Amino acid sequence: MSVYAAVLKRRTIRRFLQKPLSRDFLKRLVNAGRLAPSGANLQPLEFIVVEDKVLLGKVFATLKWAAYIAPAGDPPQGKRPVAYIVVLINKEIKKEKGEVDAAAAIENMILVATDEGVGCCWLGDSIKYWKDEQGVLHVPKRKIDQVIHFNGYSQ
Repeated sequence: MSVYAAVLKRRTIRRFLQKPLSRDFLKRLVNAGRLAPSGANLQPLEFIVVEDKVLLGKVFATLKWAAYIAPAGDPPQGKRPVAYIVVLINKEIKKEKGEVDAAAAIENMILVATDEGVGCCWLGDSIKYWKDEQGVLHVPKRKIDQVIHFNGYSQ
């Protein structure tokens, strides 16, 4: 698939089949994010892949889905993501505009996921709920989450 075709095909997916994603695929997604442009080449991003079922549930409980249509936007049990990729901005490396780097990384991951037939949803408001999520993932306070990328095969 061409990049342009992936752009045309991409859709936000909020309901997922409960079919696991391969570790190799998740590594490719992270690598695609890692290779995104970074202002001044500071590379302040770090990635956390969550695929453990218990941890998936704990992270899910901290998130707000499609708040403008809540609770209709929340995926029910059995249709939730099978993996999350949390993109962190290390504020000790880049104090400002790390969000732009995170956005570029997420877009790279979205295009790779689309190319490989995997659905995803970009949740950019997760920063509002970071205190809960930070505790669940045991992330140092100097690192803030910009976005969470949900993954799974589309329903």
